Amino acid sequence: MVALYLHPLRGTDAFDPVTDPEAREKCRPFVQAVTVDQCMEDLREGVRCLGARDDVDPDRVLFWGYCWGGSMVFRGASRVADIAGLVVWHGMLRGEELETVPGMKGSILGLFGGIDHLIPVSDVEALGSACDAAGVDHAFHVYDDAPHSFCDDSRPEGYRRAACEAAWGEVVGYLHKLKMSRSSG
Repeated sequence: MVALYLHPLRGTDAFDPVTDPEAREKCRPFVQAVTVDQCMEDLREGVRCLGARDDVDPDRVLFWGYCWGGSMVFRGASRVADIAGLVVWHGMLRGEELETVPGMKGSILGLFGGIDHLIPVSDVEALGSACDAAGVDHAFHVYDDAPHSFCDDSRPEGYRRAACEAAWGEVVGYLHKLKMSRSSG
């Protein structure tokens, strides 16, 4: 299994809100310049590059994304390629993400915070309902006392160790499940 992680702000300096209180403002022009089409092309190119490698089975590629990147890999799972699966950490779930569910390829693991001010639990529930209606295999986990980016230990105010460890346990189980289903299929 190989994960393709989308990093749409590649080539920019690191923006660390812990050490630089102006980081959010500094990164805003970069974020605004990134387009959905660019992200889809990056995912296509990533899949192409991985598929060209002798040590990668192109049927065992999964997408991985956080926050807005999670939203983009979610969209990519219906637009870009047949993939084994998708891991979304607190990805945005509005509009097109719900519309793309019927075309999803692969199963979805979603990890969300119960007190995330950017992604309310109602959005996660709506996505689950859309997946159920479309027959898309999915497992969504909401960690009740976890905010957005709850595994980012560089942000002490948001880091939730117990939720993070539980989420990583779900990731390990999901990857094992994908490995087993792909080796028996």
